[in-house]
Amino acid sequence: MAVVLRRSLDVLGEGIVPFALFYPVVLACTLVGGLGPGLLSLAISAVAVTLFWLEPTGPLSLSPTGLVNMILFALSNGALIAVAHLLRTSYRNLRQSEARLSLSQEVGKIGIWDLDLKTGGLWWSPSFYQLAGFDRDETPSVKAVLDRIHPDDRPRAIAAFEAARDGRDRLDLEFRYNRDDGATVWMAGRAELFRDAKGRPARLLGINFDATPMRTIESERDRADTLLRTLFDSLPGAAYVKDTEGRILLGNRGMAEAVGCPPEEFIGRTDVEIMGNEESARAIMAHDRMVLDEGVSRQLEEDLVLPDGRMSHWLSVKTPFRDADGQVKGIVGISLDMTERHRAERRLRFLADEVDHRAKNLLGVVQSIVRLTRVEDVTGFKAVLAGRIQALGRAHSLLASNRWDGVEISALVREELAPFGRGTEQIRIAGPSLLIAPNASQALAMVLHELAINAARYGALSVEGGQLSVVWRLTDRDGEARLELGWQEACGPAVVMPANPGFGFTAVRGAIEHQLGGQVAIEWAPEGVRCRITFPAAGNVVEDRSGRAPAGRAREEDRPGAPGETDLAGLRVLVLEDEALIALTLRDLVEDLGCIVVGPAHSVEAGMALIREQAPDLAILDINLASRSNAPVARALQALDVPFVYCTGYAEPEGQIAPDLAAETITKPVDPHLLAAALKRAAGRRVAGVR
Repeated sequence: MAVVLRRSLDVLGEGIVPFALFYPVVLACTLVGGLGPGLLSLAISAVAVTLFWLEPTGPLSLSPTGLVNMILFALSNGALIAVAHLLRTSYRNLRQSEARLSLSQEVGKIGIWDLDLKTGGLWWSPSFYQLAGFDRDETPSVKAVLDRIHPDDRPRAIAAFEAARDGRDRLDLEFRYNRDDGATVWMAGRAELFRDAKGRPARLLGINFDATPMRTIESERDRADTLLRTLFDSLPGAAYVKDTEGRILLGNRGMAEAVGCPPEEFIGRTDVEIMGNEESARAIMAHDRMVLDEGVSRQLEEDLVLPDGRMSHWLSVKTPFRDADGQVKGIVGISLDMTERHRAERRLRFLADEVDHRAKNLLGVVQSIVRLTRVEDVTGFKAVLAGRIQALGRAHSLLASNRWDGVEISALVREELAPFGRGTEQIRIAGPSLLIAPNASQALAMVLHELAINAARYGALSVEGGQLSVVWRLTDRDGEARLELGWQEACGPAVVMPANPGFGFTAVRGAIEHQLGGQVAIEWAPEGVRCRITFPAAGNVVEDRSGRAPAGRAREEDRPGAPGETDLAGLRVLVLEDEALIALTLRDLVEDLGCIVVGPAHSVEAGMALIREQAPDLAILDINLASRSNAPVARALQALDVPFVYCTGYAEPEGQIAPDLAAETITKPVDPHLLAAALKRAAGRRVAGVR
């Protein structure tokens, strides 16, 4: 087209420059089509000029002058093509950059603004309108933005903007922004100040972006950190995180208590650096190294010397933690102080051994009582033997109720004399409050029982007006504390010294002289037996409680002949007991009282069946039947208004009985006198219509 147009200009004359129309054509082809079309237009233009306008005209017929003109034409157009191609490429890259920038602004919710500080003119990018919630016809202004900032954040934002505008500080802040659509978002602002050639502030170029997601993430991170810290601090024992060198990265309050210093003092340090005992610290670090080297969790027992110097025992669980590539970077651990548990286990082992020891000793004592008891008839033998065993049983009950720490001497005296008194004024006891050691209490119980048996058969307790006084005290003889106990009978039958003292007095002397290392002096005075017993307090008296010394009399309700008794002859008595020998003993004792035995029943089911089939009048109930409670039987009897008493080996049976099933309790081994008294009181309640 350019060639045709140029040929049409030849009619105007021969002086027109031949190349006039081809420069803009080559430039246009390059800018529009690129390098290829530009070079093609140059080639076509050169051929046309050679054929039609350079002398001599015609193909390949250039003169020297024409050749120079052609070369100059080609070179100038080549330079023009190169420049045009460069411009075209730059323009295309600029458009691509603008497209990417615009996309980035839209996706990242970033708005750009440019403030001319000399003219006050403000420009917003299209994404800024969208970010700030402005209509596109809104005139950009600083005031429009400031008015929408949350009132609580506005003063701070204005001060920051003015400082950046004046060149005093860089603009960098976050604030709450109220959009026109009612939403409140967190917005961040950043800006840079540009100065003119004279150093005066000229432009403030900045960006704003939606910081709400970042704020949400930070809030969730802070919340997670708080929860993690709370959980970490609430873990029992010492919780910690260590790196591969053993330096502590994190530790809870339990860790601080274990090492005796706050976290700021142990973070970044090793156990050897913070613990007072280097040996235990190195042992702990050796365990840490083992877990790191093996790369598996381990449960370990560790010893730690506490800040106060006490040795403690800990159970630790340590686990290696790894990075994203699976490399071990340290350990996470938790250690629990097991010192008290270790002590409890040792106590349990000791108690088990002690129970075994004492059970065997007790069996040995019972065996000795059986072998040494000399009675002419079987009935007398049974009565004497039962009494001596019951004396031991009462001492054991008192010991068990006091956790085997010892027995209060006044309680021991009352318990052993309770079955023998005839009236409230017959027995007098007095003395300081003393806690007698377990072994001494058993020996003293046997002594008191033998003296009481003798008094009940031949002495002051065998008649209505007889009197017994039991008094004790602590003395100091040659620097040695000793317990003295005096037994004095009065107003009883005339006393005659036995020609051959029996087992009872032999047992008294053996218990005091051999077992307690003391002395016994017995005087067979006509007005009543006097016995003076002394033995060392060391090893036999656990505690002197003289500040509240008891004095009193044996319990009236435990004595035979107390008021309120009822005849038991002909009453049907249910016996519920799972130990066969004890059940047979109870059967014999109940039959000796003239009662009819229902049972014995060895289980709850058997007891319930007997209640339905034979309708008992009274019941004797064991509390524990092969690890099962007797409550169903007790409730069935209660519903039928049948009184019952409990017979148990528990020292503190109250914890085994439901409050609504409370009833009188007697302990094993069974004292026939106490059993008879309890059944008579129960029968009396039955007659009176009281359960």
